[in-house]
Amino acid sequence: NANGKLILLPKDSFKTARELRGKLKYKYNVKHLGVLITDSRTIPLRAGVTGVALGYAGFRGIRDYRGTVDIFGRKMKISRTDVADSLATAAVLVMGEGNEQQPLAIIEKAPIEFCDTVRRNELHIAIQDDMYQPLFSQLQKKQHHTRKLLTKNAWRRFTMPTNKKKQNVSGRIDAILYGIPR
Repeated sequence: NANGKLILLPKDSFKTARELRGKLKYKYNVKHLGVLITDSRTIPLRAGVTGVALGYAGFRGIRDYRGTVDIFGRKMKISRTDVADSLATAAVLVMGEGNEQQPLAIIEKAPIEFCDTVRRNELHIAIQDDMYQPLFSQLQKKQHHTRKLLTKNAWRRFTMPTNKKKQNVSGRIDAILYGIPR
């Protein structure tokens, strides 16, 4: 919702969150504070948008249940809760996508674990451990074939009105078509 313009994201969302958290903690003399930088995203075959955490500071982004027991006494092997994206979705809901003009959401009493150091990669898993890995493999095989089908006119349709090289645009097209990072 930028009136036909682009809104640039921070170059390093984790660094920005960490710096903002430090300034807010100092100014307001608070001990437990988390900062979350969000964006909205779509999910295939679902209407509407949800939130996604681009960067955060001051809390654990994952709640890991592996090794604990569930309500039936069974040892949990794979369950983890994506705390950062769950909070991002709640924040995006409050901030809105229309004319709400609500650039900030304050979340209180969330069941999070505060910390001073965040592991940037805690939300990511190796592709071989991802349950969608078979889908990614099929998409990567089709990717080469799809590129051959793109004509010069299709390239023009996807190019931005800048001096960017064709190679950079190709990466954008891959992200649009497949949603998988390279």
